[in-house]
Amino acid sequence: MNKGLFKLSVRDIVEIALFCAIAVVLDTFVKIPLGVTGGSINIAMVPIFIIALRHGPVKGFFAGGIVFGLLTAIIDGYGMATYPFDYLVPFGMAGLLVGLTSTYVHKNFLKSTLGSIISIIMISVAVALFAATRLFSSAINSVIIYEYTYKDGLVYGLTYIPLSALFSGIFLIALLPTIITVSKIKTSYISSISNTQSGIKSKVMLLLAAFGICVAAIFIIGMLQPPVYYVFEAVVVLLFLVFDIVVVLR
Repeated sequence: MNKGLFKLSVRDIVEIALFCAIAVVLDTFVKIPLGVTGGSINIAMVPIFIIALRHGPVKGFFAGGIVFGLLTAIIDGYGMATYPFDYLVPFGMAGLLVGLTSTYVHKNFLKSTLGSIISIIMISVAVALFAATRLFSSAINSVIIYEYTYKDGLVYGLTYIPLSALFSGIFLIALLPTIITVSKIKTSYISSISNTQSGIKSKVMLLLAAFGICVAAIFIIGMLQPPVYYVFEAVVVLLFLVFDIVVVLR
């Protein structure tokens, strides 16, 4: 077993928090919205894909399905009943599937032409499988929550899910050389980082407390009306990021 799959350093915690925050911003502000029941064309998955490549499938699933998925479910405001099939499963699978390519990509991309080509193919397949998972999972939610037929749910999903996955995949592949180069700044998945277990636990507890406060604040802010809502939401996310940095410097 690769212990790096589960080991969490302070650097890992902050990096995952930062990328999830970037994903939330992309999902909230940089998108083409479609329809009254949600859905948009965006590249919010790119930061989640980067987390998965740098930290592996387990942390990729955690970042995508739980951290990013929970935050966006709350911000979108369609109710927590939509969380399992619209957020947890598809976004978690995004991190898991791309994360499964991480070991091969880090070992072979830029090492040889064949290795680079195979790496790109593996990532493309992972992104395509994520798109398919999100499409079918979202269609299930359409039946349960919105009382559409399964076919109608699939048709609606086809208007934005494939394009979002395509653009996100293109951006990820374009960034691959940079991601691999930056990975010389090692994560606990790539190589072992010495941190005391008690120190990590205390910092994790602090970050979880901050995350809980952040979520509670977003719930309260949700009672406001745009654009005030978005301004306060951005302030909360910024405060959370500042807290991340303070924890690292402790």
